[in-house]
Amino acid sequence: VLNLSFMDRNFKLVAFGLLAFLLILLLYISFMDKREEERGHLFSVVEEGLKGKTPGEENEKLLEEATKKLSELNFLTLDGKEVKLSDYEGKVVLVNFWASWCPPCKEEMPIFEKVYQKYSDKNFVILAVNMDTSEGALKEFLEKNRYSFPIVRIKGEAGLNIPGLPTSYLVDKDGSVKKIRLGVYRELEEDLSKLLQ
Repeated sequence: VLNLSFMDRNFKLVAFGLLAFLLILLLYISFMDKREEERGHLFSVVEEGLKGKTPGEENEKLLEEATKKLSELNFLTLDGKEVKLSDYEGKVVLVNFWASWCPPCKEEMPIFEKVYQKYSDKNFVILAVNMDTSEGALKEFLEKNRYSFPIVRIKGEAGLNIPGLPTSYLVDKDGSVKKIRLGVYRELEEDLSKLLQ
């Protein structure tokens, strides 16, 4: 009788634990679905514009807000020089937010280097905005990886909602954001060629 009572109590504990785990799992899946929905919306932003269609009103507002927020940011180069987006007026600029601990960020850096080497003399600039909290981590990363495009950090508060890393903003010669890209930006050269025409 004692063993049955003990087993019954253990069974209830295991069942309760399993139920709690399933509930947490369902909440997590629900949260991730919502995030994916938001990301999916951002992925679609300006795909329309770059394909020659007029972006929808909602997308247009998102791009206008990103343009405003980016124009308000000040950056510091690694040697301490202050720069802002307006310094590159007349050029197409890729503003990329990344971190040294982020695998997709590290994956796209060689892509950016290749495109930068090819188009830097054709009015194209990359501002790779490092988001590492430790300057030591950035320094260690750059000692192992050499890039010819400018690496900068945000001066002061970001004031921009960055949905994840990496996030890239492709800005045209007039300073307007034409594309917001989450994740590895493999199609950069294709998009860039349309803006440099």
